[in-house]
Amino acid sequence: MPLVRVSRADIDMEKLLADLAARPEPTEEEIDRQAAEDGGAWTEEDVAQAIAVYPPPTPEQVRALRARLGLSQPGSRIGSGSASMPCSNTSRAVGCPPARRPRCCG
Repeated sequence: MPLVRVSRADIDMEKLLADLAARPEPTEEEIDRQAAEDGGAWTEEDVAQAIAVYPPPTPEQVRALRARLGLSQPGSRIGSGSASMPCSNTSRAVGCPPARRPRCCG
C-alpha cells in the first residue's frame, strides 16, 4: 500500500469540518442569548440608525455621470488629455515638462 502524505493543517481541517457537521444547529433563542452575551450584537435600534455605505462608483459610472452633467475635462474633445492644455503658471501651449513642472501642475 502506498504512503499518502497529509499535512497537519489538512488533518485539523477535516476534524473541524467533522465536528461542525456533528454539532446541532443553534435555535433562534440560543443565537439571541449568545449575541447578548457577546455584547457586540446590533439591536434593532442600531440597525435603524446605521448609515448605509456603498462601494465607490466604477470608472464607467463616473464617466457616464460626468458626461450627463457636462463635466468633461478640458482637451478631451480633441483627443488629448489635460496635460497638453496650457499650464496656468506659464504661457506654454503644452504642459510643463516633468522635471520643470511647478507644483500647481501636478
